[in-house]
Amino acid sequence: MDDVLPLATFFAKQPAESFTYFQPHGFDEKSIKRLVKNKAYLIFLVCSGKDIVGYYFLRCFFIGKSFLGKMVDHEYQGKGIGKMMCLSAMDVATHLHLRMFETISKDNLSSLYSTQKVLDTKLIEEMDNNYIYIEDFPKGSLN
Repeated sequence: MDDVLPLATFFAKQPAESFTYFQPHGFDEKSIKRLVKNKAYLIFLVCSGKDIVGYYFLRCFFIGKSFLGKMVDHEYQGKGIGKMMCLSAMDVATHLHLRMFETISKDNLSSLYSTQKVLDTKLIEEMDNNYIYIEDFPKGSLN
């Protein structure tokens, strides 16, 4: 619970366009407190010193599926943080014997790039509003 206020502060300092494709939950303190208490979510923070520079989560389901969500601080984008988060999440999902999925807008090039650069992906479905539903795999595992 100690990370609730810093995480709310992290979200508050992101520009509005950071939320164009990322709206998995509320971003205020009350919403984050609820999220932290929800045992279906594994929440991870990437820090530089005391500053949060990345946030990602796996929402896990008892049927063996997990869904990855990720956001990199707008001032730290392009430094490999998104790729590291994808790799780390894949490692956690693999060790927990969970399949990992994402829904990503085809217009969200940075999110697509960070995933496809370090993971293999399989298209599950083309969705409304230019989104794709993909399953992620460790790089080289689909060969």
